[in-house]
Amino acid sequence: MKPWNKKVLAVLLLSFMSCAGGCWNYRELDQLGIVSGVGFDLAPETGKILLTIQVIKPGEAKAGGGGGSSGGEESGSQTRSVVVVESTGATVFDAVREAVTKFSRKLFWPHNQVLIIGKEAAEQGVRRFMDFEIRDAEPRPTAWVMVTPGKAGDLLKAPGKMEKIPAMEIAEMLRAQSVTSKAGSFMVHDFVLRLLSKTAAPVATQIRLNEKNEVQLGGTAVFIGEKLTGFIGKRETRGLLWVLGKVKSGIVTVKDPDNKGKVSLEVIRSSSKIKTEVKGDSVRIKVTVSVRSNVGNQNGELDLSKLETLKSLARREETAIRNEIKAALDKARELKADIFGFGEAVRRDHPKAWKRLEPRWDEIFTELQVDLTVKANINQVGLIIKPIKP
Repeated sequence: MKPWNKKVLAVLLLSFMSCAGGCWNYRELDQLGIVSGVGFDLAPETGKILLTIQVIKPGEAKAGGGGGSSGGEESGSQTRSVVVVESTGATVFDAVREAVTKFSRKLFWPHNQVLIIGKEAAEQGVRRFMDFEIRDAEPRPTAWVMVTPGKAGDLLKAPGKMEKIPAMEIAEMLRAQSVTSKAGSFMVHDFVLRLLSKTAAPVATQIRLNEKNEVQLGGTAVFIGEKLTGFIGKRETRGLLWVLGKVKSGIVTVKDPDNKGKVSLEVIRSSSKIKTEVKGDSVRIKVTVSVRSNVGNQNGELDLSKLETLKSLARREETAIRNEIKAALDKARELKADIFGFGEAVRRDHPKAWKRLEPRWDEIFTELQVDLTVKANINQVGLIIKPIKP
């Protein structure tokens, strides 16, 4: 690892420690504007950074910002629990200081939940945003990084449905995505580490507003270097997460062996291993994914007491997972972005060969031979074994 990479890693570690240990000096909540979400766009006319900050009202900070409000504008006894401040600047720090002139309290960053970047701003480059996030001591390196095809500010202005503080609801939605694994979760420090890599493409959660002005998560934003190059869908995202070993849960639905119905299998555990082989200029990647699942539901007439039936379901699950990974590989090759970190694996395993391969890695990646092995096992079938029929 290069010395400057080590220095940045040290900064990230210190930032995380300061965040985990609490604020350095006690300040009265009434004197602070506690930031819950931040968005970066480009100002329409000037092209400057358009900063949107969602700030928790002091009374809500004391109360903990619990649920029960629509999070919208005043409506009867329900009031919006945050204020949204916009400002512009030539740099992020410039825009932050400009925001202070529009707000009566000092902004306090350690409780920020989400960092959202608009598509137009992301296409021009995100290094300037990340520089502020890791250079200053207050912003938390564990905030979630997200990219929207629209404007980041619009998402921070949208009302929450379950929580009083919309940014916290977005963070909770992302945590809840683990039950489907169709939206990856990537923190500031994850994103910056990929920015430091010459080969591993940075990725972030895709977030958007639907036609009802409701927040939706799903899919992944893909970068080449610091610039957004495109998006991949939910299916490809789960394919990526299989390879990264980040599928914590999810449902894999397959046709039953009798082709009379479908069976939904709930993933309860998964892991992955990546091995590399280099012979001359030929690179081979071997990915092994191991999965354990339970039968969650069937709408056919399978007798799940038979071992052969369970083995057949497991083989079908393996095929479904393999196809999701292949879809992610195809999309990554189309974007020419190594979202899997295969280059980093080659660098780690074959440092001498990597010096020769690195200059051509973008070209090598698109033609890379990837061998996929998926091993699925079904643990439990639930409380009933026989189908519900006379």
